[in-house]
Order: sequence, then structure tokens, then C-alpha cells
Amino acid sequence: MADNPIISIDVVDLGPNETRKFKVEGKKGGVVIGGRNKSKKKKTSKPKKTVEAYIPSYRVNSDHFEDPNRIIRIKKEPVTLQVPDIVVEKTRLDFDPNNWIKFGSDNLFPNALAAINRQAINQRSVLHWKAIYTTGNGFLNPDDESLLEYFKRVNPKGQTFRKVFKKTIQSFNASGNAYVEIVTDTFGTFTWLFVWDNTKVRLGKRSRRGFAGMFPDWARVHGREADIKWVPLYPNFEPGDDGLLHSILHIKEDEDEFPNYGLPVWVAALDAAAIGYKTNKWNLTRLDNQFQTSGILELYGSKDDKELKEGIEKFKKARIGEKRNSQLLIIVKERGNDDASKYTPLIQTNDGDWIKLHDQSDQDIIIANNWFRSLSGLSEPGKLGSDTQQIRTQYDIALSTVITETQDLILEALKPIFQDVGGFNVDSLEVINQSPVGIADRLNPNFILTRKEGYEIFGLTPDENDPDLNKVINTNKGKVEEIKLEEDATRSTD
Repeated sequence: MADNPIISIDVVDLGPNETRKFKVEGKKGGVVIGGRNKSKKKKTSKPKKTVEAYIPSYRVNSDHFEDPNRIIRIKKEPVTLQVPDIVVEKTRLDFDPNNWIKFGSDNLFPNALAAINRQAINQRSVLHWKAIYTTGNGFLNPDDESLLEYFKRVNPKGQTFRKVFKKTIQSFNASGNAYVEIVTDTFGTFTWLFVWDNTKVRLGKRSRRGFAGMFPDWARVHGREADIKWVPLYPNFEPGDDGLLHSILHIKEDEDEFPNYGLPVWVAALDAAAIGYKTNKWNLTRLDNQFQTSGILELYGSKDDKELKEGIEKFKKARIGEKRNSQLLIIVKERGNDDASKYTPLIQTNDGDWIKLHDQSDQDIIIANNWFRSLSGLSEPGKLGSDTQQIRTQYDIALSTVITETQDLILEALKPIFQDVGGFNVDSLEVINQSPVGIADRLNPNFILTRKEGYEIFGLTPDENDPDLNKVINTNKGKVEEIKLEEDATRSTD
């Protein structure tokens, strides 16, 4: 079997009569019918030959089809940074014989989202700051303080609930899905919480309906289905290999036409995130390689001139290469009437287009994430420094809309676990939110500090005989007197 050729199979379309249409590529021609191969005896010198074949759907999802003559393997494509198509969930899931529901045509849509979120700088920044603001600064639960004590350690890893809460928010914002595993025993003596990596989770169907499956690499799951870890969806529990009861809570961003998985709110900005990443890569590539030379240097002399050759090499070492911007094209000309050397710079004029494209990408990402520029670590054009009033205003808007909406969605999903499994009272549970900027800039210290305190702040010795030493530095009285003096001066002039 080891000497049999291997040819790749790539799905093209879903054909009639529950069959799937494939392109079969290999060094040898042949037609695959029902998973069997009828090889042509005549060999061809062409490197590849493509034929079309039909294979019954019940055999499509196997890793290979075997017969005495040939092994055929399905081609696996790695996850790339190409912009994934907007996924569409199939309504007739029975066409797929697997026990899991695909997320995307290749079942790798979450991986594509994760790759974009890692590479697109501003997209990553927006998700980072959204998670920080949404996590808040702690929790309040006046009706049951023991819940806050439990929050200090919610799993054997020593993680606090705030850590688990933040990871849940990050997963939810990045992919539109979050998976929280609940572990307890038959007596309910403890409640552990773990957040699963959403790229490794798929929902089950058929015999696994009502379950969530975890697998480290869904691109290579075929043939290893027995290694999938299946956990029932909350509120159902089942014992695991450790003898403890396990359940998985699925929190998703609801989207029409997607009854199983959620979609992130920024899904409309997939192209914008990819543009932001690619413009940065273009800048880096241009910096490293400089496909366009910076100029042309014309030297006059003989091509066989030894000193001229040595001079050119020294020039190249000094002006061209790593850590030196751009390259230089050197042309040696035969001597003529004009023997003066000449340098002609080549000016690039396409920088502005890339800058505008990058700026538009940033704006689209912020809009798609329902977020604000000042809360994303991005500076406002035409402003020096940060505008605390703008940050305060935009934070108040985000708090009353995006932040509290996400907090309520996740907390409402987790409260039944704390109440039913942990036995806590969660009626008054809420997140402590705090503005990123205080109100110090709104306060005038002269209205709250006494004259004595003012002297001490500046390291001066106050006059103990001053009758106003313990009075505030500034009062409305002084302003009123000034107004009266101005009015008297105006009347005397008249």
C-alpha cells in the first residue's frame, strides 16, 4: 500500500441524489466512482491531471477511501489570513454524516476570526479595551457576601471570577461565542468554572445533539472522532473520566439565520480588519525590500576600470542593505562629451493612498464594533494630547449601551449556575464600573483648600496671626466685590 499514489480531493459542489462533486488531482488520471478507482493503464507525462468524480455523501467525510490499487486522501487546507466568506448555516444538517455542526464551509471559521484578531492591530486594540471596560473593577452582591468570597477562587488553577469573566467577554467579543465549563460533584460541595477556547469547540448533532465537543484541531478531526471530548450543554450534567459532573454553558451573540452559533458584532468589518493588517504588512515589506529603487547614479568610465569597480562595491556596502533605506541603481557609461556623474532620485507618490486606506480601515473597525475612538487608545486627528471631557462623555455613552448590555447578557447566563449549583443568592449581583478619567480636572482646589493648607502645599510658613488663615482660599465673595467695583467704575464713566 505504501507505493500507491495519493491524489487530493477538493469539494466543488453538492450534486443531486445526495452525492458530492469533487475535483480529483494527481499524477495519474482516473475516475473515482463510489470511492473506487478505475485507473487508466496509459501514463501521462503531465505533472497533474484533473478529472471530476462523484462519491456518495456517506463516504465524503472519511479521511480516505481504500481499495487494492490506490489510497485517496482528502486535501486539508491550512488556516490563512484571507478574508473568510460570511458563513451560512445549513438548514438540512442531515446531509452531513458527522456528529458535529460545521461552523463555516470548512468548519474553520472561528480559526479565521482568531487569525485576523491576532494580526490586525487596531481590531485587536478595540477588542482589548472593550474587554477591560466591560470587565469592570469588581462585583457587588449585598444580599449574599459569601458569593464574593467564592469569587476569589473559582477553579483549581486559582483563577478569580474576574479573570474568568474577562476571558468570557474576550471570547464573546472576538467570535460571538463563549463556552464556560461547570464542574461539580454529586453533592454540590464545590463549583468550578473554566473558559474553553472557542476555536476548539463545535456543537453536536444526531447522537451528540445537546452536547458540545472539544477537539484541539478540527482540520484534522477525521479519523480521530473518538478523541473528541463531549460535554452536555447546561443545565444537563454527565460524569467525566475524573468522576466529576461536567456541563458546558454556551453564550452567543444571536444572529438571524444562525440558530446554532453566534456571530461577532464586527463581522461586517472582516474586510476592514484585513485591510488594516495588509497595509501594515505592505509598509514592512517596502521597508525591508524596497521594490522601487530610491534613485539612479550614473558614473562615467570604463566597465573594466578596477578602481571604479572597487568604488562601486564600497558604495554599496555603505549605502545599501539591511538597516539602510532603499537601494540604488548604479549605471556605468562610457566617457563622452559630458563626463560629470549624475544622480536622479525616484520619488514615490503612492503613500497618501495607503494612509487614507489605513485610516478608513480604522474607522470602519471602530464603527463595526459599536465602540469609540477615544476609548480604543487611538488619538483624535487634529488634537494634541487626550481630551478628558470627550473620554468621559464617550465612556458614559458606552456604559449605558454596549458595556452594560454585554455585562447583563453574561451575568444573566451565569446567575443560574451560582444559584442552582452553588446555592448562592444572586439577586443583587452587579459589576462595579468606574470611568477611566476622574473628576479632578473639574475641581478647583482653591474652593476646598484653606489658606493654611495652601501655604503648606507649597512648603511656605503661614502667618499664624492671619485671621483668614483657616478660611478657603477662594470664595464667591471676592468675585461679587470685583463685579461691584466694575459696575461702580462703569457708572462713574457715564
